[in-house]
Amino acid sequence: MDIIFFLGLVFGGAISWLLTHGYYRKASKEQAAISKKLSEEVRKIILEDPRDSLTVLDLNRLLNSKIIDKHRMNQGDPLPYKACPKCGSTDLARGEINRAYDNYFVISCKDCDWQDWTQ
Repeated sequence: MDIIFFLGLVFGGAISWLLTHGYYRKASKEQAAISKKLSEEVRKIILEDPRDSLTVLDLNRLLNSKIIDKHRMNQGDPLPYKACPKCGSTDLARGEINRAYDNYFVISCKDCDWQDWTQ
């Protein structure tokens, strides 16, 4: 009877370890794949956030907070960017074009080809 108990204990422990190890490897592969897809800057932003989990809305807000300047937005700036949404550069050129009855506000990134405008 003792040998059956011992064999059951060893066999059960081995099965448990194999299942746990399988899930661990799967999670490690998924985490590595996600990490490869994200730039170093995005990984840093996510890791600096103190929350244990992020919803899609949380993630969008977190990334948006790195691009949009709330102070400029609250002051009515139609293009309140503090960083380029394409490459993350903070080297932005702002301008205003006045034509007859229209004002155009333009912004562009000096490091990539991103630009935006509004009337």
